[in-house]
Amino acid sequence: MTSPPTRDGRAGVVVDVTWGRVRLVVTGRGLGAGEPPLGPGNVGSAVGDDPATVAANRGVLAGVLGVAPDRLYFVRQVHGGRVLAVPSGSSAPGPGDEPEADGAVVVSAGHAAAVTAADCLPLLLADPGAGLAAAVHVGRRGLVAGVAGDAVRLLADRGAGRLRALLGPAVCGRCYEVPAAMRDEVEAAAPGSAAVTRAGTPAVDIAAGVRRQLAGLGVDDVRAGGRCTVEDPGLFSHRRDRVTGRMAGAVAVTA
Repeated sequence: MTSPPTRDGRAGVVVDVTWGRVRLVVTGRGLGAGEPPLGPGNVGSAVGDDPATVAANRGVLAGVLGVAPDRLYFVRQVHGGRVLAVPSGSSAPGPGDEPEADGAVVVSAGHAAAVTAADCLPLLLADPGAGLAAAVHVGRRGLVAGVAGDAVRLLADRGAGRLRALLGPAVCGRCYEVPAAMRDEVEAAAPGSAAVTRAGTPAVDIAAGVRRQLAGLGVDDVRAGGRCTVEDPGLFSHRRDRVTGRMAGAVAVTA
């Protein structure tokens, strides 16, 4: 099943859905404080923003998710395949101290996890009945590394059964131009990801590649908004703006 996620009317929240005990949120520009070009609403700690502003914006996100700020766990992406489980009961690390990973699994009620992106794909996974969820950062290298599969397997190891997925905004295949050799390399590792830009040049479609990977893992309940970060000025895009903030893709498990 593919259908558009709901859009929340609050400033800076572009996706806000609830599946059973799991809340899934994607942010854009305007969630919280900050000045251009990084804000308002930047939640990324590696783009040169004031850590206090980043922490405050993450606190706003925690409020949207319905968890305490110290239970919202961010990871520092390294464009790889590492996915970790959010420690139950521990305080989340602050901006700049996040562990290196490209995904985080939430296994305890009252906890949340988030990844940041500005063209890469925020992939949100959930088993609403089991109360398990994951936030995953999927870029070109993560697609090749199979980070989506790593997250699905870790969720299964923790007891997840039938998973649902939400694909957040990302650069689309029409805008993600790459050299032909790179496109072919990605396609070999992630079939279905090869694309063509509007100009007819080689491209990669991250969302299409992730959908194919999820289908191969038995995840066929997928929602996708289809919004392109490059085309939508309400979203952060490094490819478009070079210097910019980061949006969040986040999941929370409620009591």
